[in-house]
Amino acid sequence: MSRAKTLLISVRLEHAERILSGEKTVELRRLRPQVVDGDFVVLYATSPTRAIVGTFKVAGLVETTPLQLWPTVAAICGISHQQFTEYFHGAARAFAIRVKDARRLRAPISLSTLRRTIPSFRPPQGYHYLRSERPRDSLLESLLPTRR
Repeated sequence: MSRAKTLLISVRLEHAERILSGEKTVELRRLRPQVVDGDFVVLYATSPTRAIVGTFKVAGLVETTPLQLWPTVAAICGISHQQFTEYFHGAARAFAIRVKDARRLRAPISLSTLRRTIPSFRPPQGYHYLRSERPRDSLLESLLPTRR
């Protein structure tokens, strides 16, 4: 059995807050992340916050067309139909990462702290995978709360 993956994603603070409050139970993506049930997601809130603010576990991945996805996620995605349509404009496929066990960090890990600890740290444009065999990623994972 393979070890669960850790995905670091960049999101606007408003979306991170909705995930952490339980209001938003799917994270929408234009590109398919390679995640399965039980994988771990780290939320990096973009400017002006610029910090890791929380985590969640993956409860599944929905893949379909934007037109077919909207009815499934309308009440749980935390954005309006217009925002959804603008985000997926021109996309043939749409992805929704189902969220479970969302947890807010007691104290956000700021970009400046991340860069002091991991000088090569760069927030992802969209997302990237953390790999424990890379020293930088091992150090980043050590800053996060223990998985449950």
